[in-house]
Amino acid sequence: MKPEEYYIRNIENLLSKCKKSYDIVKAKYPNDDLRSSMLAAAGNTLRSYHIFMCMTLDTVTEKKWWTIKFGSDKPDSNDLSALKNMDAMTKHAFLVFFLSRVEWSMRKFIIEVFPDKSDKASGSFKGVYDFLFEKLGIEKYTSLYDLCRTIRNTVHNNGHYINKSKAIEWNGRQFEFKHMEPIDFFDYPTAMGLYGDLLDSIDLFINSSPISDLEYILDTDQTKKSAR
Repeated sequence: MKPEEYYIRNIENLLSKCKKSYDIVKAKYPNDDLRSSMLAAAGNTLRSYHIFMCMTLDTVTEKKWWTIKFGSDKPDSNDLSALKNMDAMTKHAFLVFFLSRVEWSMRKFIIEVFPDKSDKASGSFKGVYDFLFEKLGIEKYTSLYDLCRTIRNTVHNNGHYINKSKAIEWNGRQFEFKHMEPIDFFDYPTAMGLYGDLLDSIDLFINSSPISDLEYILDTDQTKKSAR
């Protein structure tokens, strides 16, 4: 089995996990409910990742593709360098997209569920999830979001961590961020594990009081789409 095939199976498992949660939520709430759209956004990003990996499997891993496109059945040194860059970029890019969708949903939850604290919706991402996790009693996921947020932010610096060195512990593992050095632990198995943990956190998030207590939470983005 090619590595890409293994990663595709992993993403498919994540999609199945997300769909299971989504189907349960859809049975309770309408399409324009924020809880439904939060899970839908996560699934959409994973589906995009899945499509990308399938395209990768059928193109750059095949000798015939290289022959058709470039006249040689294998990549040269420049191609290998470009493939390495593409691999690093896409791993970071999909995490950026995934977290961005989660972050945007969380900001809307503050506005809709905690209107007296709506000013917190415009604060930092860490301030947003710290506030919500405390309100929902799910602070156990704070370290996960600290970890993913810190990984995400290295995209601004070519994958390097530029702040004071630190370690973040999650699931019994220490993740080391060293000053002015690239992060060296964000491989595909780690990425797949983090996506699974993030899906677990979303599931618990939308099923925790007071979010789970409300009959309907309007997702204003869905309303805008319907009006177009």
